[in-house]
Amino acid sequence: MNQSAYGTASLSGDQYVRIISDSQETADHETSFANDAGYDQGTDMAQEYWAETVNSGVAVTPDFCFQDIGYLFKDALGGYAVSTLDTGLYRHVFTPQDVSVSRQLPSRTILKDFGSIGIWLLRDMVNSNLSMSGGKMGRIKVSGQYVGSGYLNENAGGSGYSSAALGSGKDYAYSGQLPGGIKLYEVGSAVKQVETATAAGTASATGVATATVTGIYITGSPVVVNVNITNGDTAAVIASKIRAALRATDVVIQQYEVSGSTTSIVLTDRFYRASDGTLNIAIGTGTATGVTAVPSSANTTAGVAATTSAGYSCDLETWSLNLQNPAADEGYRQCSQYWVPNDPESGAIRSEYLLGVRNYGLDFTARLQANDPQRAWLKAQTDVALEIPIIGQGDTGCSCVISHTRARITSSKPIPDAAGFIGIQGRIDLLSNNGAIPFQIILINDISSYAS
Repeated sequence: MNQSAYGTASLSGDQYVRIISDSQETADHETSFANDAGYDQGTDMAQEYWAETVNSGVAVTPDFCFQDIGYLFKDALGGYAVSTLDTGLYRHVFTPQDVSVSRQLPSRTILKDFGSIGIWLLRDMVNSNLSMSGGKMGRIKVSGQYVGSGYLNENAGGSGYSSAALGSGKDYAYSGQLPGGIKLYEVGSAVKQVETATAAGTASATGVATATVTGIYITGSPVVVNVNITNGDTAAVIASKIRAALRATDVVIQQYEVSGSTTSIVLTDRFYRASDGTLNIAIGTGTATGVTAVPSSANTTAGVAATTSAGYSCDLETWSLNLQNPAADEGYRQCSQYWVPNDPESGAIRSEYLLGVRNYGLDFTARLQANDPQRAWLKAQTDVALEIPIIGQGDTGCSCVISHTRARITSSKPIPDAAGFIGIQGRIDLLSNNGAIPFQIILINDISSYAS
């Protein structure tokens, strides 16, 4: 798949990215026909058929991969920005597209490889639905539904196209990589804690410095992280290396997002919870001469816990996030164009796929907790915030945090689960807030950009 302008096909084969589905989904191509059976022509049987519209579609169903998922996020939401972090990591922010500017979501040319049968090219493919789902174990699953203009080239391989190479270094996410599980918070004055340390000094000898993170929410606290320092490293370089080392430490990034620039090292709580007065980032000189020891960090922002919250983690059975992008009604559409100019019998293809009324929501089942607040939220029509943190393991530094700050519980009922326990089945509708859609996905990985 490769991003291209609507109405054109991408011609350069090296621009394609290969997304591997977990099942062999065939491409759809069909034509809508009409006939003259109801015409006043002397018989109730049709005497003529003609094509009206041509449609195409394809499903992309990969496992959740931190490197590939950004393409689908951009297609489903439209809004995108990227900034550089440290050591080859990038921070991608995906938000819902502003339809007052454009209702045309990003368009892609998709090649579908059917092996010896050939390569099919589907032009003008726009995401009409994106869903993510998981359970108690196994990889997180993704399904992207794409709708095209109706253009299909069934012999694309003979037109100079080839299947893109399979990328290396893929990092996949599993259901067990949701620290704290799915989090729901009652919207109010909740604030996430922020802690900042500032590196100082210039290394005059190569050695190993340390960064010690202490906190009540960190498993094994205090956690000591070794940082390799090179002679001549400035305070900004030292801070960058410490940030990279902390991002590669699972027990830290499961609880805190690591950020900062120049000489700062910043930890931001991933959850709305009470301030941890013991949270601290200490920089130790170790064997790296010239590095200034900084025993204490600053509590930049105090944390304020949510009034009421619910976290579905090990009791979570299933969850499914759905982002629906239906086409706009006829009032928004421009005229379609015929497949063959001036030949109405060939059928019309879409000249655009304009976005209609979006519908975002989350469905999940979990074992019922004591005093679970969902029923009260449902009855009171309380605004809640939703967070789904997906944190990579090992030294990848990858993470994905999905959040929405205004949602309503529209269904919440107890159900029996397979083990004989009482569970809860919930439906959460994501709402707009003062005209904006407060939905955001922050993806951190080693891909420099999804802009094209």
